[in-house]
Amino acid sequence: MKKMVVAVLLVMIAQFSYADLNVGLGVGQSNYEWNGEGFDSGNAFELNVAYFISTRVGVELAYNDLGDAHGRNFEIATRGTSLGVTGNMPLADRVQLFAKLAFMDYQSTLTADSPIFLEGFYRASNGSPVIQPVNKVQLKGEDLMSSIGLSFQVNPAASVYLRYSHYDFDQSLSAWMAGVSYAL
Repeated sequence: MKKMVVAVLLVMIAQFSYADLNVGLGVGQSNYEWNGEGFDSGNAFELNVAYFISTRVGVELAYNDLGDAHGRNFEIATRGTSLGVTGNMPLADRVQLFAKLAFMDYQSTLTADSPIFLEGFYRASNGSPVIQPVNKVQLKGEDLMSSIGLSFQVNPAASVYLRYSHYDFDQSLSAWMAGVSYAL
């Protein structure tokens, strides 16, 4: 599936003569909820590279560190990379609305203050779930994430942005990011 998506994106890129490469760096706050347990906000950052195949549509590769957040008895940390399509629409002279839809390959680590009992993470030799106490669980997967935001063009090469992202993982996760983007 990943190879197919990459191949299609590369063919799309080759079809257009317009090319604009942007790099961006953002910082912000993430908000977690897992199994009904709320967490405090984590410090988050992102590093992204976007290759625009037209003035309005591009492909974005990003690394996201969504920070460490603490709950009543847990700590959770999520990191991952995403690949997706981004688009923008001008709202005013130097202001744009932008959005992104991407697949994200992520890893979340849940650490408990004391052992917790989780069913289904471990299997007996006959395949039935085993309830076993654990202090740390790693969740890995691929899922959708989406973003929407506003950018302000400071000069022809640099922009500042504010972005809200929602991550559709096993836990509810969202983040607000403020950042800078630079056209190469």
